[in-house]
Amino acid sequence: FQETVRGLGLVFVFASTCKQLKGGINMAKIVIAGSSDCPYYARVELLADYLAKNLPAFKLTKIVKTPEEWPDWSRQCCEERGWHQYKSPIVWRELVNQGGKGVLIGGANEFQEYAKAYYDFESDMTSPQQRAVANDNTRYKAKLDAETSALRAKSRPLRVTVTAACGDAAYHLLPLLADGSVFGCGTELAVTLYDRRGSDEMEGLAMEVTDLAQPLVRSIRCTRSLADALAGAELLVLLDELEPSQSAASGDSPANQGEARSHWLRRYASLYAEYAAAIQAAGCGGPAGIRILVSGRAPVNFGARVLLEWSAAGRARGGGPSAPHPDRVAATPRLMERWAKGAVAARLGQGRYEVNPACVGDLVIWGDPAGGHWPELDRANLGGEETGAVTGPDWYKRPLSEPLWDQEWVQTDLPRLLAKRQAESLWPTDGKAAGHFAASLARATADTLRDWWLGQAAGGGVTSLGIASKGWYGIPEGVVFSFPVRFQPKGTWSVVEDFDLSEEALQRLVELAEESQKDFDTGFAKKK
Repeated sequence: FQETVRGLGLVFVFASTCKQLKGGINMAKIVIAGSSDCPYYARVELLADYLAKNLPAFKLTKIVKTPEEWPDWSRQCCEERGWHQYKSPIVWRELVNQGGKGVLIGGANEFQEYAKAYYDFESDMTSPQQRAVANDNTRYKAKLDAETSALRAKSRPLRVTVTAACGDAAYHLLPLLADGSVFGCGTELAVTLYDRRGSDEMEGLAMEVTDLAQPLVRSIRCTRSLADALAGAELLVLLDELEPSQSAASGDSPANQGEARSHWLRRYASLYAEYAAAIQAAGCGGPAGIRILVSGRAPVNFGARVLLEWSAAGRARGGGPSAPHPDRVAATPRLMERWAKGAVAARLGQGRYEVNPACVGDLVIWGDPAGGHWPELDRANLGGEETGAVTGPDWYKRPLSEPLWDQEWVQTDLPRLLAKRQAESLWPTDGKAAGHFAASLARATADTLRDWWLGQAAGGGVTSLGIASKGWYGIPEGVVFSFPVRFQPKGTWSVVEDFDLSEEALQRLVELAEESQKDFDTGFAKKK
């Protein structure tokens, strides 16, 4: 019996060896990496090519680097795998079905011994032949790199920088930017993630965006250097949210966990002034320069004005035209606008109407979404839904005042509800509450960018945008205020100036502007 078993074992080993000799090594591939000018790489490359051509199961991958690229690439490759083989070529096996870091075979001599032992084949190339093939490899590699560079040069991706990349809002925003719905299906992106904390979360987000495999994302990188993040940027999305400070408790702002609003604003003034200085230093401002959208759970109008006022002061000091331009800086109040639409839809839903918030149009947020504001519904309308006995085609819009007749709710309950949501967003009472607004904030930010880049569709109606006033509706010039706007193609907006406001309403807007000015004087005066 033992003799039989021993015989069967020998037969098994012999059969297995014959199978390798005939068809190569199952479940493995050979990787050959080397410098294009290396004659020893040329020798093992042709040897491996012969084996791959004649052995169906011999899988081959070749990695060719230029002489300039080889030292850094080989060092990184070997350090990642725990090897010490830095000279060209490097040959290893990868177990494609089992995974793992791979098994190092060695250099040119080791691979030739491997081929002789396993396949009884050896190279008969002479030294002059090796050098000739190496010269051909060098020329081919140079030509291939030139063609690749020329192909990449034909596509100029939009360079987008997103700040506070470790935050929840950035996590939800990046997939929206990558799918082509914001900047158009023909616009490629080169994304830079910036966060002063520079934690592993930022690297993790970059990896997840890569894993989305979106064809429009040409590149994504992370940095903790603000100057590096702004280098060549064409769009800057500010999502910064400062943690509440307990060191300035004064009791005059209970919503902000004891931190005085003046101290809260001064901390944001320092942050946005730093951005303004970096933008000017990077030279990416000016009338045709970088576009900046201020978003996040932050005083966005205040932040936009700090960017502009600091830049104006910089120009006065001889800073030149590279500072942010008023027509290229905006703050988005669209999240609050959608809170109001959701509240209106819910109010109508209490009766016999079933209304989607998206069907509420031309609702405007005046003022500051992080301060004094006024939701105006006088011009708002309702469309796309069958509301009662009055119906019509898709383009038909019904005045919102008809189904929403309760003016006491409009004048009292709706502002109170928005103020409550504002406090919950800006000053959450616990860490988890901050993340509750991340998805809706990201969607509001993405939709604002889409309108700014592509323009609104025909009949898109009116939306709200925080921009520097030029005297519209009696608001002093320079005050960043949320106005009703329409977006035009090619990245422009126009303020809708035909709102028929009463004297009382105009006075209300002036009071909101005065409140905004007071915030600015309190928060920024000491930063100038």
